[in-house]
Amino acid sequence: MISLAALYAWLALFPIQQGESWAWWLLLTSFITGFGSFLCYLGYGYLDLWHAWATLLLLPVAVAALVLTRRRCPGGVNAAPGWKPENWMSREGIGRLVWIGSSLGLIGAGMTIMFVGMTEVFVPSDLAFVGYTREELHAINPRLVPLIAHDRAGFGGGVLTTGILLLGIIWKAPPSVHAWQVVVVSAFAGFSVAVGVHYPIGYTDTLHLLPAWAGAAGFLTGAILSKRRYFSGSTFVEQEPPS
Repeated sequence: MISLAALYAWLALFPIQQGESWAWWLLLTSFITGFGSFLCYLGYGYLDLWHAWATLLLLPVAVAALVLTRRRCPGGVNAAPGWKPENWMSREGIGRLVWIGSSLGLIGAGMTIMFVGMTEVFVPSDLAFVGYTREELHAINPRLVPLIAHDRAGFGGGVLTTGILLLGIIWKAPPSVHAWQVVVVSAFAGFSVAVGVHYPIGYTDTLHLLPAWAGAAGFLTGAILSKRRYFSGSTFVEQEPPS
C-alpha cells in the first residue's frame, strides 16, 4: 500500500498534472485491478467488513479522480514507449530492460498469489512452517483458512497493481530524477517489507523467499544501471509525444 501511494502521488503531481493521457489510462487500469481484487473474496467465501467499508469509501474518491482529470488528459491509448535508448545493450538500455522485466515479474507474481489465495491458499513451505496440514487448520477453526486466504488474495491484488503501475511508468515516462526516485522508493518500500517481515518470525525458506529476493535484486540493478540516464541529459531517442 505504501508503494501504491507513492506511485499514485507521483502520477498526480507530474504526468497527470502535465496532461499526459497515458498516466490517466494507467490510473484507470490500476483502479480496475486494485478494486477488482476485492472480489477475490468470492473464491474463499469470507467477506471482511472492514475491508469492504474501506473499499466503498475509497471507490468514489477513485471515480472522482478519474472524472476530474479526464478533461486534462483527453487523449486515447498509445502503447508506444515514451523513450528508448539508442543502444539497448548500453548501460541505460540494459537497466531499462531489467526494470521492465522486473515489473513483468511483479505482475506475474501478483496473479499467482491471487490464484493461490482463491484456490489452495497455502504453498508447501507455508504448511511446513506452521507444522499443520490445511485440514488440521480447518479443524482448529473453520474460519481460519478463509481468513488467511482473504489476506493472501488481497496481497496478490496489491502486488499485481503495483507491477502494472511500475511497468507503465517505466515504459511511458520520460527520464527524470523524480521518475527514477519514485520507482526506487516504491520498490524499496515493497521489497523491504515483503522480505524483511519473514526473518523476525523465522520463516526463512529459501525457495519461498527467492522470488522476492530476485525481484529486489532486479529493481536494484535497474536503478544502478539507469540512474545516469535519468539524472542527466544523455542521448536517447524520442518517441511520439506521450498521449
